[in-house]
Amino acid sequence: MITEAEVKEIIQKLAFFTNGISDIFILAGYPFQVMVYGEVRSVNIPEFPVDKLSPFHTEVIAFTLLKNKPMLYKKLIKDGYADFSYFLDDGIRFRVNIFSRQKTYNIVMRKLEGKIRSIEELKLPEVFYKIAREKYGIILVTGATGQGKTTTLAAILHEINKTQNVHILTLEDPVEYIHKPIKATINQRELGTDFSSFAEGLKAALRQAPHVILVGEIRDRE
Repeated sequence: MITEAEVKEIIQKLAFFTNGISDIFILAGYPFQVMVYGEVRSVNIPEFPVDKLSPFHTEVIAFTLLKNKPMLYKKLIKDGYADFSYFLDDGIRFRVNIFSRQKTYNIVMRKLEGKIRSIEELKLPEVFYKIAREKYGIILVTGATGQGKTTTLAAILHEINKTQNVHILTLEDPVEYIHKPIKATINQRELGTDFSSFAEGLKAALRQAPHVILVGEIRDRE
């Protein structure tokens, strides 16, 4: 049986196997793998020597990662996938997707950038400073996958955090950037861990005296 401490050690070794790692793959029927500069490479961990991970291996690791996340465990069983964030003791964070494939559970972990880049660092147009100063209304940030929506939203929140004494509440899936309070008070909530759906999270948010609400996804009519 793989313990929680051993799972963390495995992820630590995979995350720092070499420079340029963007993703970790823990897949039934394959060895441990990482994505390095866009190419998948197999990794041998001497402390956990396996040529191919068995369905039991990946299931144990998956359920260990879902420990203390009962809503996400139920979602995985019901819908066949679950998304959440995971972090190591040194603060390195991951966006985790666990999914079922032919009666096995498999894991892909995207290594997240830790530093929040400012509007200035991203060279965004001046209008983004105006967006950060808006007092009323709804602002939509849209675009295809990988176009920088999350990074842009983080920059806007960072600008508000630097300049205003307000309460910021976020509803995210998962939490990717951790905002440390500067001037603002910030509460970041994660789907499946802190609330069951965006609709329910938003209803609750309206009772939590926010000045700013960030909704990370708008997926359905509700």
